Amino acid sequence: MSDVNDGHLQFALREMRKHFQKPTVLVGLLGAGVILGLAGPFDTLDTLGTAARLVYWLFVAVVSYATGALLSTYCQSYGQSRGWSAPVLVIVSALVISVPVTAFIFGLNWVVFSFIPQTALGAAIFFGNVLIVSLVVNIMFMLAERSAEGAETPRAPALLERLPPAKRGQLLSISVSDHYVEVVTTKGQEMILMRLSDAMGEAGTGLQIHRSHWVAEDAIRTVSRQGDGAIATLSDGRTLPVSRSRLPDLKAAGWLGGAK
Repeated sequence: MSDVNDGHLQFALREMRKHFQKPTVLVGLLGAGVILGLAGPFDTLDTLGTAARLVYWLFVAVVSYATGALLSTYCQSYGQSRGWSAPVLVIVSALVISVPVTAFIFGLNWVVFSFIPQTALGAAIFFGNVLIVSLVVNIMFMLAERSAEGAETPRAPALLERLPPAKRGQLLSISVSDHYVEVVTTKGQEMILMRLSDAMGEAGTGLQIHRSHWVAEDAIRTVSRQGDGAIATLSDGRTLPVSRSRLPDLKAAGWLGGAK
């Protein structure tokens, strides 16, 4: 159980790093911090000077976004592996995000203003406001991701055309089995009579981690060293061996301490 959860966490950390490598995210956070800093909501216009207000709201925007991105991605990965529906994922993500964000803002306000809600009702109202914002942001991000996926409409790997329609899900891995290859997707597995090299040529983006195994990069959740090689844990919980000769490829792809 802990290994699987570590995989979800490692995946979430990688995705958060990707978020902060996007210029649009950095510009958006800067813009949010400047707009909030100039507007001065929640009485900060009267209690802080312009420079202090800009620093305060930029700090709040960055920390809240980083916390939300990490925990939301973790919840999405964890929930999807257990078949949770989209509404459940949104609600659980918002609840999980709201607790640390509320605690962070309480602590920040205590340091900056020496103020925290003095009653349980005041704390509950504050938490409710954070929860509502988290719900709205989660829904907006989910809709944005779906819209982006629909706009891109990437072409499905040609290998999936060889599978029965009922098994044409997201491609996870390909493994050699005698003269066949075992193709595993999110909707099942199928044995196909062909060479691994030919199957990989039709599989799209991924990594050959062993002479007998190929995996889709998005399906990897964690990679841990074992002897001369390593073990890759996939999103469906399976583990596949990584040969020593393939370790440089995984490092180059951002695993095992390598740089993306």
